[in-house]
Amino acid sequence: MSYPYSYFAAPSAPVAPQEGLDVASLFDLLHQHQFFYKENTRPRVIKRLETEDEFQIYIQKSAGNFNNYEIKVIKGVSPMVQVVIYSIEDNFETSIPFNVNYIDIENINWQWYRQQNVLVLNIPKRIHYIHSSVQDIINCLLGHEDETEAERDEHLENSLADHEKLITAATQALKEQEPGVPSAEKDAKLENTLGDHEKLIRAALEALNNPQQQPYSDKQVKQDFESKSKATAAAAKAAQAGKKREEFAKVKKILDAQKKARQDYDDKVKRDDHERLVAHAANVLKQATQPTDKTAKKEAQVAGTEAAEEAKKKEEIEKTKKIIAAQRQAALDKIAQAQKELEELTQKENEALKLHEVAKQQQLEEEKKKVEFGKAQAEEKAKSEKEEYDQFVKQQQEFLNQFFGFNLGPVIPNTTKEAVKEKQKPKVAPKPKQLKVQPKATPMSNGHSHKAVLEDVEDEESVMFKKRFGH
Repeated sequence: MSYPYSYFAAPSAPVAPQEGLDVASLFDLLHQHQFFYKENTRPRVIKRLETEDEFQIYIQKSAGNFNNYEIKVIKGVSPMVQVVIYSIEDNFETSIPFNVNYIDIENINWQWYRQQNVLVLNIPKRIHYIHSSVQDIINCLLGHEDETEAERDEHLENSLADHEKLITAATQALKEQEPGVPSAEKDAKLENTLGDHEKLIRAALEALNNPQQQPYSDKQVKQDFESKSKATAAAAKAAQAGKKREEFAKVKKILDAQKKARQDYDDKVKRDDHERLVAHAANVLKQATQPTDKTAKKEAQVAGTEAAEEAKKKEEIEKTKKIIAAQRQAALDKIAQAQKELEELTQKENEALKLHEVAKQQQLEEEKKKVEFGKAQAEEKAKSEKEEYDQFVKQQQEFLNQFFGFNLGPVIPNTTKEAVKEKQKPKVAPKPKQLKVQPKATPMSNGHSHKAVLEDVEDEESVMFKKRFGH
C-alpha cells in the first residue's frame, strides 16, 4: 500500500547577493547550480507527537521539496505493522511500528509546512485518547513496559546534546552573517537565543521528571520547532556562506594573479620602450651639448636628425617587410589552393578516362558477342536448310521406288553444292550491323538433274509389259 505525496512546487533556491564584479555573480550562479543542494539537505525525523486524534511524524530538510516521498505499510507479526516513510531520491527511509487495531491506515495523510520546509505525516487513531509522552505511546502500542529511569536520562542527555549543537551553530551563524552589527547588539541577540533554548531545555527536563504532565504543549511545540528550524537554517546558511567565501577568494586570487602577470608584462614592454627612447634622446642631447663651437653643435643636430630619420626609415622598412611577408603568404596560399584544385581536376580527368576505357571495352565486348551470335544463327539456319533438303530428297526417292519398284527407277543424287561460301575472317573484328546469309541452291534448280516426266514413265511401263508378256 503506497501513498504518494504531491503538494505544491519545489521552493525556489535562494539567490545569492550580487557582488560588485561580474565574476562574483557568475561564481554565485555556478555555486547555486553545483553546490547548493549537495550539503545540509539530508532529511531527518525531528519530532514524533501524539494528539487526541492522530499520531504525527515530523520530517525536516533544509532545502528541496517532498514530492518524491511515499509511505507503505508492511505487515508483521499480527497485529503489528510497520509504517515506512521513504524517498529514493533523498536516500531516506524510516519505519515506525504500530498496532493495526489502533490506527486508521486508509486515512493517512500529509501536511507540508512550506515556510519551515517540514513534512508532517498524520496517522489517524481509531480510539481517541492521548498518552503523556511519545515513548509511552510506542510502549503502549507495542505492549512494552514503561521507560526506565536510565533510558529517560539517556534521552535527556541526547536532547541536551542536540540543543547544544543547535545553540553553537546559531551563535556562529549570527557572528558570521552580521559583520556590521556592533558587539553589544550581537551579545544581546545571543543572550536572547541562549535564553530561549535554556527555557526549552528546562521545560523538557520538567516534562521528563513529571510524567503526569503533558511534555509538549502546543505553544512549546511551536516554539521548539521554530527555534530549531531557525537555528538549523542559520547554521546551513553560515556553512554555505563560509564555503562560498572561501571558493570566491580562491577564484578571485587566481584572477588577480593572472591580471597582475598581464599587467607586469605590459608594464615591462612599455618600460623597455621608454628606456630605449630616453637613452637615445640622452645620447643625442649629450652629443648636442658637448661641442662648444657652432659647427660641432650643428653637426650634432644633423646627426640627431639623421638618427631620427634612420629610425623612422627602419620602422617603415619593418612595416614594408611585414606587408610583403603578408602578401607573399597570401600568394603562397593562392598557389597552394590552385595546385590543390589542379590535382583535383587531374584526378577527376583520370577517373573520367578510366570510365571511358571501361565503357569502350564493354562496347567492344557487346559487338563481339553480337557477331558471334549472328554467326551461330547463320550456321543454325544452314544446318536446318540442309536437313530439310535431305528430308525432301529422301521423300522423293521413296516415292520413285514405290512407283517404279525398288532400284528400278531413277536415283536422285544425295550430294549438295554449297551455294554460300563462308567469308574469310578479317584480322580486325568487324562491326556488322546486320548479317546477310545467301540462301542455298537446291538440286531442283540444277538444269542437269533428272526430272521424272509422264512420258518417261509411260515408255518404261510399255517396255516392261512387252518384256513380260513377249510382245
